[in-house]
Amino acid sequence: MPVFKVCMKILRNNLPGISIYFMIFVVISIVMTMAMTPRETGQFGREKFEIAFFAEEETPLVSGLREALADHVNFVPLNDETEKLQEALFYRRVHYILRVPEGFTASFLQGTPTRLQRTSVPDAASRIYIDLRIDRYLELMRLYAGVWPQLALSEQVTYALADLSRSVPVELAGPEGERDAQVRLQYFFNFMAYTMLFVIIIGASSIFLVFNRTEIKRRNLCSPLGPRAISLQCYMACIVFAAASWALLVATSMAFGWREITGMATWYYILNSFVFATCVTGLAYLVGNLTKNKEIVLAAANIVALGSSFIGGVFVPQELLGETVLKIASFTPTYWYVRANGAIAALTDFNLETLAGFFSALAVQLGFAAAFVVIALVAEKSRRTTL
Repeated sequence: MPVFKVCMKILRNNLPGISIYFMIFVVISIVMTMAMTPRETGQFGREKFEIAFFAEEETPLVSGLREALADHVNFVPLNDETEKLQEALFYRRVHYILRVPEGFTASFLQGTPTRLQRTSVPDAASRIYIDLRIDRYLELMRLYAGVWPQLALSEQVTYALADLSRSVPVELAGPEGERDAQVRLQYFFNFMAYTMLFVIIIGASSIFLVFNRTEIKRRNLCSPLGPRAISLQCYMACIVFAAASWALLVATSMAFGWREITGMATWYYILNSFVFATCVTGLAYLVGNLTKNKEIVLAAANIVALGSSFIGGVFVPQELLGETVLKIASFTPTYWYVRANGAIAALTDFNLETLAGFFSALAVQLGFAAAFVVIALVAEKSRRTTL
């Protein structure tokens, strides 16, 4: 296999430059993985929201309402002016404004309570959370008023607040940090797409930059080896380089998920990355056959790696991307690679039924790989006819 040996020599000669690119992109992937991984403490916690509280009367019921909210909100002192309050909501200095009208307590005790005046940031999660807290307190007060009407209002408030203060301790199952390791592993495999796209395209294209020279191609046409044999051996060299790059990246990923090496999810991540590496090899074969210029190859590698990573969900989660962007991204293998990773992360039970979406994404990537190789062969044949 003389052509294969020549390809390996070309790769060895270009190995120092390729290694630099490889290390840079691996470091970028590691830094971005650590930056994007959620900082989990292993414990549940509540988030406090800023609210403005105005009461036009002071009674045990209103004081109890303020106390019921105290552990869950931060009370922000504001002037009771419409413009000031609207401005505070707009700039998110407060997320919620609660006003207790005059006569609220009397109407509540009579069973026909006056509505509380509630204003909040539109579609904010804080609104639902605070509304639930207020409604829970008022429901408990109605319960005590109906069951023990002989109790003083202040005593009913005390009992209601005691009930609200009760909580159930929650502990996460499994070793602490196990979930963090799995999340980091998913992020790293997502960012692996960026590294593989750039490095494999640069490495594989270095072979074709040599073989696509006009004088080399003319000389090869006079050789005993046919064009198909030469193309096949070049492609085999690309596969070897891509496999070596993939293996190094997978070995690096184990630093993020060594606890999960025995888990099924890890092996499916590895399988998905292998299929994607195969797809990228076909893309590199195509790019290498379309140009003879090293600068154009670098530009193409940057555009393909960055562009598909941005719209495919590597740098920005697919859940945050618009529908139009996702439709465009679906024409890239990166989108299906990230989608397959997401399907793995969402699973706890692995069987043919639950993995249907994952295998569908793999099939699409293999389809892209085949399409890239076919287009590259057509391009290569058309260029031979112009020599």
